Amino acid sequence: MARDETRNGKTGILEPFVISINILAISFNRHCRRENNGENMKKASMILLCAVLALGLSGCSSNLATQDTASEDAASQSAAAASSSAAASKSAEAKKKADEDAAKLADAKTTLTSKVQEAQALLDSSSNSVADPQTRAALTDAINAANDIDSDNPQSYRDALTPLQQNMDTVNASVEQKKQDDAAAAAKQAEADAAAKRAAEQKASEDAAAAQNARNQQQSTYYANCAAVRAAGKAPIYRGEPGYSAKLDRDGDGIGCE
Repeated sequence: MARDETRNGKTGILEPFVISINILAISFNRHCRRENNGENMKKASMILLCAVLALGLSGCSSNLATQDTASEDAASQSAAAASSSAAASKSAEAKKKADEDAAKLADAKTTLTSKVQEAQALLDSSSNSVADPQTRAALTDAINAANDIDSDNPQSYRDALTPLQQNMDTVNASVEQKKQDDAAAAAKQAEADAAAKRAAEQKASEDAAAAQNARNQQQSTYYANCAAVRAAGKAPIYRGEPGYSAKLDRDGDGIGCE
């Protein structure tokens, strides 16, 4: 479009020159015919040739200028298009990166939230079930630290996963240790109870045997009177001793043959 306008402008500017040259050529031609002068014909021819050359040079110059202007316009339009394309590409890349960063941040937050919930469940279920209560206190601190994170950097949330998992592992180990300790204590108590039972049974058996022996001795030992007791060297004789009887203890104080 710009080239057509330039071409039309050039034609409008050169048109008067073309007309003038035509008029000049016709005038010289008529004059030369009247005068029948060959010299004038030569001059006219030279003048026409110069005019044509001038016109050609002007057209070439205008054509070159037009071509240069068109080239500059095309280069300018191409540069503008390239700049616009680069800006659009850069904007698209920036949006893509922003979307990727947002997705990474959301994923990191979701992962940490899930781990915090898991840690809280372990904390609640391990009450009075750990060998070392300090392990639960450390897990509580790790949970609170994770809940306090407020950052746009996904790595901040990823970094909180490690201490949470470490403290969860410690609590689980303490729970297992408590189970083992309780089982060992229960086994030890059961063994102690069995030993105590055996000792009680042994003592009861011995007491029963002693009582039976005492009864046997009581029944087998007999003193007719205090003289017999004294003769046996058993005076005074006390209640419960072999050979004691009420007839030997007249005052009933539990001591016979005083």
